[in-house]
Amino acid sequence: MSLENRIQHLKKFALEKVEGAAKKSDTQNVILNSRMVEEIERLSNILADIHVKVDSLEKKIKNPPDSASDNLLSQDSEQFIPRLDSLARSSSLSKYIKESPRVRGETKRREFVDSVKEAGINLIHQRGALYVTDHDGLVGIAYASERQPNRWFLGLPDNDYAALVLICETDRSDLLNFILPSDFFHKYRDSFSFVKGQIKFNIVCRGNDYTMIIPNSGNIRINQFLNNYNALKHKHNL
Repeated sequence: MSLENRIQHLKKFALEKVEGAAKKSDTQNVILNSRMVEEIERLSNILADIHVKVDSLEKKIKNPPDSASDNLLSQDSEQFIPRLDSLARSSSLSKYIKESPRVRGETKRREFVDSVKEAGINLIHQRGALYVTDHDGLVGIAYASERQPNRWFLGLPDNDYAALVLICETDRSDLLNFILPSDFFHKYRDSFSFVKGQIKFNIVCRGNDYTMIIPNSGNIRINQFLNNYNALKHKHNL
């Protein structure tokens, strides 16, 4: 079994453990297995970055670089990967360089912010995944790809949010934008899983239903929050 498959198998197993513990309202095991999922995600991201570097080096070997490009080879890995990430943002080069999960998340957040601006919604970037509205409401925008079929595991720093945007990308590159209003967030805030200062969100698709697995609360249907832009528009929602 390849290393990628072993990692994905471990993640699937850990996610099943999270879901099983949530159904039993076993908060301790939800948190324990959520931490395992987070560590598995970290290893998966490291492996993805290694693939990026190897792919780039392979291209350089097959197509000898000029002297300017030669300098890239002298960079250590911590400098080299961000440089590749920057190149991956370029539309002309993105098809040649695989985006790391971190860069793809940044790209999808930026695309979301640009798209809602056309509807008169201005989200001002603060730092990381945090934005503020014209009414000074704090909005967290999280992104996750479909690493396991019909599952997305997302995280945001622990804050008092006015709204949450959870961008779930399917394996067909379709984007599902779940926009959770303030009342939903505050209703379940004390029940969410917390790992190392981050709130964790576990979203599952079964048929046409999207649910969020929340410890001590069960599976909460969130279809109604798909493209729920009103949560970002009105001051009373913030």
